[in-house]
Amino acid sequence: MINSEYKDKYTPKEPELIYLENYSALNNSGGGTNQVGQAGSTARFAISNNVLFAIYLNKVKNFDLNNPRSPKMLNEVDLGFGIETLFPYKKSLFVGALNGMHILDITNPYQPKHMTTYAHVVACDPVVVNDSYAFVTLRTGTMCGGVQNILEVVDITNLNSPKQVKVYPMQNPHGLSLAGDYLYVSEGDFGLKSFKVNDVNAIDKNMVQHLDKIKSTDIIAGPKSLIVIGNETICQFDYSNKANLKQLSCITIGKSK
Repeated sequence: MINSEYKDKYTPKEPELIYLENYSALNNSGGGTNQVGQAGSTARFAISNNVLFAIYLNKVKNFDLNNPRSPKMLNEVDLGFGIETLFPYKKSLFVGALNGMHILDITNPYQPKHMTTYAHVVACDPVVVNDSYAFVTLRTGTMCGGVQNILEVVDITNLNSPKQVKVYPMQNPHGLSLAGDYLYVSEGDFGLKSFKVNDVNAIDKNMVQHLDKIKSTDIIAGPKSLIVIGNETICQFDYSNKANLKQLSCITIGKSK
């Protein structure tokens, strides 16, 4: 059952879109036509093919950004209460929710279509994916009502029928990010962990690094550095050697309450 306190407070405002002077440069930094705005696994906004997807209450709304000075709302998909995060991958949009993971077909980003929902226990659930698997974290200590601290691996080779492959115990997992065969997991006050995930049935045997002094809540695997976001800091790490992170810089953004 969803925590009633969370439900009462879960009243975000309508997404507010602002013009970014350098939007075109940002959106076309990767080359090709299927451009995706890069964000962390806990993001509530995502960009794919000049279309912005945004969470508003129980809906995913999309906006045409071909004229970034005047974004135009196109459609909305109602997914029910408790949707939280967006992660675009190729022609799909993965939507993390309190009680599961929704998958939208964005082959035509102007008309997203709900494909299926993978259900799990009620909890906050950031998600990242590759061609074959979705990696989902569920945690306790939130208003989402979570009762487990786990990393869940879901087979998505058939997008219409996701299947759980493995569940791994974690300490207090938040956001996460993939870079090739390496998965980086924010463990909140317990630091940052990296795993080799080429064998999804042995992730627990393949942790390659644990930075227990870095408090982290989300991670972005950027083109040049790994961005690690916490309640108090944002840090950059050199991950040219993906199994050996080296801190480049850190800035303080505030004190956690």
